[in-house]
Amino acid sequence: MTFWHQLTLPWQVCLEEAWAAYQAGSLPIGAVVVDPAGSIVGRGRNRIFETALADQSRAPCLFGHRLAHAELNALVSMDHAAIQARECVLYTTLEPCALCVGAIRMLGLRDVRYTARDPAAGSLALFEATDFMRRGLV
Repeated sequence: MTFWHQLTLPWQVCLEEAWAAYQAGSLPIGAVVVDPAGSIVGRGRNRIFETALADQSRAPCLFGHRLAHAELNALVSMDHAAIQARECVLYTTLEPCALCVGAIRMLGLRDVRYTARDPAAGSLALFEATDFMRRGLV
């Protein structure tokens, strides 16, 4: 059995998204959102250096600017009318930055899981920075 088959589906999809970002010339970061049943309800990749969408059939996403982070694209791709974000978990290949931590807090996701710390921009400590960040939206 290969290592790949030992990974759960969310981690496999995160890595597939990271690889797609790399192949498209962006930073190799991928993310998915999983509901309480374990279903993937959002997915995204870093698209900051992409100038066009090659996969037009996919859910809405950000691309071509510094805000087009994998985590934001995974969050934007969710059907927010049908999914309770507060019940979901975000998986990402790299510790989220301050921008993404803010988006995670604004949506109230219950958990974040990542494969690697980011010593340059990783910002999960911001969840403890203020009363608002500790408590989230009420």
